Amino acid sequence: MKQSVKTTPRTGTGVQGADMILNGRLIRDHSYLLSGVAGCGKTIFSLQWLRDGLANGETCMYITLAEPANEIAANVIAFGWNLDGVDIIDLSPSGENLDEYHVFAPNEVEGTPVWKAIYQAIQDKKPGRLVIDSVTNLRYLAADEYQFRKNILALVNLLKRSGGTSLLLFDPSEEQLEVTVGLAVDGIIRLQREISPSLAIGVRSMQVEKMRGSNFLSSPHALRIGASGITVFPHIIETTEQSAPGDRLIASGVAALDELLGGGFTEGTINLISGPTGAGKSSLGTQFLVHQAA
Repeated sequence: MKQSVKTTPRTGTGVQGADMILNGRLIRDHSYLLSGVAGCGKTIFSLQWLRDGLANGETCMYITLAEPANEIAANVIAFGWNLDGVDIIDLSPSGENLDEYHVFAPNEVEGTPVWKAIYQAIQDKKPGRLVIDSVTNLRYLAADEYQFRKNILALVNLLKRSGGTSLLLFDPSEEQLEVTVGLAVDGIIRLQREISPSLAIGVRSMQVEKMRGSNFLSSPHALRIGASGITVFPHIIETTEQSAPGDRLIASGVAALDELLGGGFTEGTINLISGPTGAGKSSLGTQFLVHQAA
């Protein structure tokens, strides 16, 4: 009886070139860390991914902890996008209550309600695609490293149980200080922005550093933010079929040359015919072809 091969369900990114780097697409029901400095394209990448989800009939949610929802919507108008259909949960500071805490630490007052709001939104809506922008802000709300690690592990486990795929945005400087996030998630995608060696232009790139359950193209890949969003240009290193030289000798068609070569050219090898103009390179090459054709 022939055994059927189980395929892993995947979800596209909506970012041209990125799916090839990810060996197809992101794996459904997994959580991914999208890391990068300010201005590298994390928000644009994540919104492109959500818009792709909408196009495929999935429920999509964007939880913002820093930038107000109306500003996010305004910023993507330049790409000709609208975020209709994306459930945006705005947990950013409103600017209306600029309180200073003197008795209790800020994390004691604000931390728990934010975590509860995130959990409640996920449990109520159960989005097929979720973006949290950003986990860095959750790190600032934690009373200490232990509390943050406990909460982030609980969040990742909740995301897995909810049956959705998620992108967690994170600042790389915090990622170096707090490795728990990178260990907890199923994959790490890093967006980078640096100045070219000639100091002439800014260079952006995408690199996948971790993908549970799948292989990927690991080298840095050039990235461009254009009028329609992000495009990634996969850096593919082509490999040739390596074949060992054979044992058969191929005659050149010139008996004296074949004698010098010990019987002719070895099959499967590349040979260089060198000499000045008029030495007979073309004639020898043509004679070789004619002899073999005959």
